[in-house]
Amino acid sequence: MNILIIAQYSLTREGLVRLLDDPAFRFTRAAHVHQVEEGGHWDVALMDCPGQMEIWLPEIALLHQRFPALPIGLLVERIRLEDVRRAITSGASGFVDKNGSVPALKSVTALIASGEVFVPSWVMRSQNGDLNGQERHSPLSALTRRQRQVLSLMVAGLSNAAIARELHIGPSTVRNHVQSILKSLNVHSRTQAVLAAVRAGLYPAPSPTAPLSAEGEGLEGRPATQNSHTDNGGDVDQTEMGEDNLNISMR
Repeated sequence: MNILIIAQYSLTREGLVRLLDDPAFRFTRAAHVHQVEEGGHWDVALMDCPGQMEIWLPEIALLHQRFPALPIGLLVERIRLEDVRRAITSGASGFVDKNGSVPALKSVTALIASGEVFVPSWVMRSQNGDLNGQERHSPLSALTRRQRQVLSLMVAGLSNAAIARELHIGPSTVRNHVQSILKSLNVHSRTQAVLAAVRAGLYPAPSPTAPLSAEGEGLEGRPATQNSHTDNGGDVDQTEMGEDNLNISMR
């Protein structure tokens, strides 16, 4: 995996390289977006965003403009839901909690690199009260109750198989719901559906399943399970993110 690391301070850049140490990883380092050379090919970019998110929105937008296909993960401490929406609109693909563990860093980096969108669950839970009223006039209003349940679990990062177990329905039924959700939201992939859900204020449904880290533990050291999903509603091996941790696409 080729990883672009953008951080203002050299200690931060080198620290991330050491934390992500893996023979399969290759790193490119830059202090600012304008220092990133054209013609580079990376699987994911990690950008350190200390302080207020609004400071970094132009940098995120510039990086996305220069490399439209590059997934961008942002390293953050605490962040408001509105900032999450603005960052995603600017081109961000996910958020890595600086207070998280090293396995979480590796898992979320791999998840973002795979094309998923990931938001820490605490962002969604902390502002639930501000979301419910917004949903009445959102694209989500066209969804059935069951479809909203499925979409909420998609936001939480669960695969089709995991959603089937969670809702006690068959995998084929989940696939049908996913396809109906994509059609109702006028999108063409799971990632786009999750983006639409988060922008509309849908937060992840609680799930007892803990995420699988790169070292086989949950993101907070708990046992974890592995499941899968693709960007179009099918199934491939992928890390499953649980409710009490960083979450996907979103958590």
